[in-house]
Amino acid sequence: MIIARVGDRVLTLEKIKQELPSGIEDSLKSQAADEYIRRWVDEELILTEAYNRRIDEENWVARTVEKYRRTILIARMLEQEVMADSLVRDSDVEKYYLDHESEFKRTEDEVLVSYLVTSEEPVAKRARTQWVRGASFTEVLNNEGSLWGDDSVTVTKGELGSLEDRVFRLGEGVVTQVERAGENWVVFRVIQHYRAGTVRDLSEVAREIRARLLAMKKREARDSFLERLHAKYQVEVDEEALKRELSPSPGGKK
Repeated sequence: MIIARVGDRVLTLEKIKQELPSGIEDSLKSQAADEYIRRWVDEELILTEAYNRRIDEENWVARTVEKYRRTILIARMLEQEVMADSLVRDSDVEKYYLDHESEFKRTEDEVLVSYLVTSEEPVAKRARTQWVRGASFTEVLNNEGSLWGDDSVTVTKGELGSLEDRVFRLGEGVVTQVERAGENWVVFRVIQHYRAGTVRDLSEVAREIRARLLAMKKREARDSFLERLHAKYQVEVDEEALKRELSPSPGGKK
């Protein structure tokens, strides 16, 4: 079914459905579709004028299109070839951690906290009361709709501004008073203190290690892939010709 047309270019209902974000709420589909149609019409009008002016025949456009085509093809080729050899297992992460424990030592004191934020002081006070009485982070968050925050985040000195001393002095399990933070109100709950020189747990650094290993495996897989390609295809580089052409001539620069 054709929904929109610009000259001989058409936009079908099937194409619109394909382009709508997956999982979008039914109540937002009409608005998203209208926005997509408007953007499509605008782009087609500009493209039509560009073709009429024969901009697509300009050398710069052809070079740029070829550049992006090469980039996309290379990325797709590496995705198919390299990613298949870049699996990081949990055992790899654990081994790397044990072999490099010294790299994960804390350089300064840290504290693990939960925090809740709201723009309304009464909400913050109610949240603090619930926390002090033993409610979990999730329970407090669900009881007050205007709250947001994080149930587990590590902070170092210098990250909390004027609240730093109060948070770092508190014992584990203690909840701060309701504190002003810009235009909002915040409450912290101290979970655990860590001293400088102690080693972070594997759970704290697993994601970082996995990212390191993935990058290493990608480089190794790419290098191995290129070695096979060099063996498969003939490659010639005339370095002498390059030097002759780039070297300054006796009478001056080329």
